[in-house]
Amino acid sequence: IAYQFYYRYQIGEEVWLAAGGWAFFAWNLTHLFDFHSPYLGMYISLAILMILKFNNWQINFNSSKNIILTIVYAFFFLFIFFIGVKNSIVFNTIILIAIVIYHIKNKKYLPIIFILFLLPKNYLMQKFRNITTSTDVIKLDYERYNLNKIHYEMALEYPILGTGIKAYPEVIKNKYLFYNFESGLNENLNAHNQFMQSTVFFGFLGLILLIFIFYYAFKFCKKTKDLLFFLFLLLCFSAMLTESIFVTQRGIVFFSFFYSLLFVTKKSLHKQK
Repeated sequence: IAYQFYYRYQIGEEVWLAAGGWAFFAWNLTHLFDFHSPYLGMYISLAILMILKFNNWQINFNSSKNIILTIVYAFFFLFIFFIGVKNSIVFNTIILIAIVIYHIKNKKYLPIIFILFLLPKNYLMQKFRNITTSTDVIKLDYERYNLNKIHYEMALEYPILGTGIKAYPEVIKNKYLFYNFESGLNENLNAHNQFMQSTVFFGFLGLILLIFIFYYAFKFCKKTKDLLFFLFLLLCFSAMLTESIFVTQRGIVFFSFFYSLLFVTKKSLHKQK
């Protein structure tokens, strides 16, 4: 809210109103932090997982600590809806459904009523429908189709070692020109799929290596019964289906730092046991 006042003052009221005025949804929120919304969604989703971990994977009002964590969880969960990242919305909704089932089974209804009461359901559902049916999203789906098609073709052309990171910009530019893909050229789009991106960069060897990283980690989670690490891996895996997170510093730092932290910490604790 404070930033909106500042933003209104900087650009003038007429321009501010034309830009949406008091709008707190999607780009109007994420541009405040200079964050691409899918990446902000990943960080907030991990924060939600950590809150649930600290609260023993429950939502309850048994103590002041539980009350504070539940309120913060509700805020972050609501924020995920407002930034409009479908991948994060689905991921966190599935987790919430699992918690709801747990609470209903154990007859602990009050926290769930609290969470559901906080959600402005009509507003959020209208915004969610806008996300899924707007012309911008239809255009985005068409772009994703073209990106998948072009990068799949490139993966078949460079199957062993890929194009390499340095040669990729020139190769993809020529592909966009060949298919007259204006959005790709104008916006310098990548594959928006890390598995496809790794295959194009480094060939199928790169894809195998990326899959092995997840395979080894999931196997480790099964051995140590680490739910937080497991959900973190699912979060990253789902994000990689719609974003090339390793082409940005934020994505690389997010995955490498928390992957290493959660893995090493759990491994040390497991050895002590």
